Amino acid sequence: MMRRYMLDTNVVSYFLDNRPPAVRSHMNLVGLDATVISTITEAELRYGLANKPGAVSQTTAVERFLGNVTILAWDSGRLAHMGCFVRSKGGKAGSWRLKI
Repeated sequence: MMRRYMLDTNVVSYFLDNRPPAVRSHMNLVGLDATVISTITEAELRYGLANKPGAVSQTTAVERFLGNVTILAWDSGRLAHMGCFVRSKGGKAGSWRLKI
């Protein structure tokens, strides 16, 4: 089974902005076929674009990225697993930015 990496919104932003360049270099090594994002990350990216209506080049880059990456839905089972994981690490709901 191929190793897959789930990217959060910050990492996607770093990749798209090519800042720092090491993120883009690593992503080029790993390849988009080995990366996924969640629907939460997609929503955050789209929210960011909605706040920048004139950002045509950013919109194009985000849409191209979303068209080339696997987007995983966060269903109840995944959310329950995430809640248990965060609790096992001593976190509180607010500390991991619950966005449901």
